[in-house]
Order: sequence, then C-alpha cells, then structure tokens
Amino acid sequence: LIDKYPLYIFINHWNSKQSPDSYRIRSAEALIERILTLPEGSEYIVLGDFNSNYNQYNINYILGTIYRDRRMVRKCNIKQNMVQHYNLWVEKPIYQRWSYNFYGKKEGIDAIIIPYSLFNGEGIDYINNSFSVFKRGYLFHKRGYILRWEYKNGRHKGVGYSDHLAVFAKFSTKAYKEESCTIRLGYIKELFKKNIRLPLKLKNIEVVSQFKNKVYIKDDSIDKTITIFGINREMTVGNFYNIVVYKREFYNGKYEITDFALF
Repeated sequence: LIDKYPLYIFINHWNSKQSPDSYRIRSAEALIERILTLPEGSEYIVLGDFNSNYNQYNINYILGTIYRDRRMVRKCNIKQNMVQHYNLWVEKPIYQRWSYNFYGKKEGIDAIIIPYSLFNGEGIDYINNSFSVFKRGYLFHKRGYILRWEYKNGRHKGVGYSDHLAVFAKFSTKAYKEESCTIRLGYIKELFKKNIRLPLKLKNIEVVSQFKNKVYIKDDSIDKTITIFGINREMTVGNFYNIVVYKREFYNGKYEITDFALF
C-alpha cells in the first residue's frame, strides 16, 4: 500500500537463453494469466530479468508491449486494458537500450513494464522520463566491460558485482504529467532546425546507404542525408519507408535520429 493505494509488483527471473524460447513464452503466458486475475483498473509494475530483449517479438507480443506489425506500444497509444503494456525502454534512444553486454551484443533483457493505470492521473502514476540504467563507474572494468562477480573453486573472490546493470524508474501519487502526442506530417529538412516539435511523420524517405548500426536517409525536401543511429529494424538500401521520428540528437556537429517507428 502506497498512501493507501494498492500496488502489485510482479518480480521475474526467467529461464536463461541456454534454454529455448518456449520456456520464456510459458513464463509470459503465466504472467498475463495472473495479471488478468487482478481487479479491473489495478495498478501494478512488472519487472525483472526476462532474458529476452525488449523488442523480441514473440515474447513481447504476449506481454502486450509490441503490436502484431512489430511496432512498440508507446505512451501515447497505450489502451486501457490489462493485456497491453508499455516497456520503459522505449523512453531511451535506441542505442541506449541495454543493461546487458554479452561479448559486444548489447540487449535490454532487464525491464520495467507498466499498464495504462500508471498513466491515468489516478492513484499511483509513473513519473515521466524517470526510467534509466544505473551506470556508475565502479560497475565497469577499466577495459570497458561490465565488472561481473568472480568465482574461484566455487567461492566468490570478493571482486565484481553483476553481469547485468540495474534499471530503475520513479513513481508518485501525484498525477502523471502528459507529453504531446500529436504526430504531425513533415520533412527531413525540419530535422536540421535547432528547435523542432516531435514526433514528426516522414513519408517516402529513401535509405541511401548503411554502415553497421546506421542508415542514411533522404527525401526531396533537402539535398543531404540524415542518419538514423542505433537502427534496430531491418531497412534495405534503395527502399522507401514511412517513419515517425520520436527523438533527435546533436552529436559531433550533426543531427541524428535516435528513436523512430515504421508505419
């Protein structure tokens, strides 16, 4: 009970990736089945180590954080039902969505997932944009990798912490502060302006090149490209797409798109 408001917390630690997805799918199904036994409109938080990346389709579709067309549920379009949820990783730019680094493969397998009831201005609410990853320097080796715990002959050596970084978020009994959900139609040229109102819908943009986790896109509004950095969906050079830009950052003297969705 938080100021007399009931809050349910579901703490998860699912089977490791050494086991098949079917194990974690069963966990996801069991979790949703349990959530559906709560009174309608209940406030709850789902968190833990899911051993599945935040956008892995089959498991997150069951959890209701991703649509059938693989778009992530966002705060602006979450529905008032107990089978749809918002994964707080979506608040971060794509390239920051990780808490676990397995030989250079960074994934957000630790997550905090919440329902519509924590956005509705009643009881307990999420504090907008408070989700983050705990990344203090002592949690990393001098070579840059996460300083996991160390064992020798079955005994802990007193060195290291975890191979996962902690994720956290803040909640309050004060009403959730909404942000603009109006998506307006625009052009790439607007993304080069210092001040811009997002989200912005871009139609018929062309992927002109790709390098590692970057793609370079253009349209007819300006004679130069802009980068989508931290790309997490397949986009093919030469193809045209419609996208919604949610975040843009200024890095090394250039603007980059750091969060988007296809539509």
